[in-house]
Amino acid sequence: MLRPLRAPFLLAAIGLAPTNASFQAMVTAMEYGVDHKILLASDFPSGTITNVINGLRNVNVPVDGSSLPKIPQEIQDAIIYENWKAFFPEWA
Repeated sequence: MLRPLRAPFLLAAIGLAPTNASFQAMVTAMEYGVDHKILLASDFPSGTITNVINGLRNVNVPVDGSSLPKIPQEIQDAIIYENWKAFFPEWA
């Protein structure tokens, strides 16, 4: 159960490899309607923001060619460019 908290979820490990677990976590967030709470983050120094963005852009690779749901480009763009503004309005 997800509670209606203001706390964000950080997206960091997705940059290490596009896996079924990364895909499933993103689909679950999308289905529960909490994708607007996902913030871009890195596991620096083992990962960089570039790694995380590439992993996010490739999150649908494990399910390409199947009938499983895909993470829309709009959600990916919001995670990269927009979601942080709700949590850090003074820098928006």
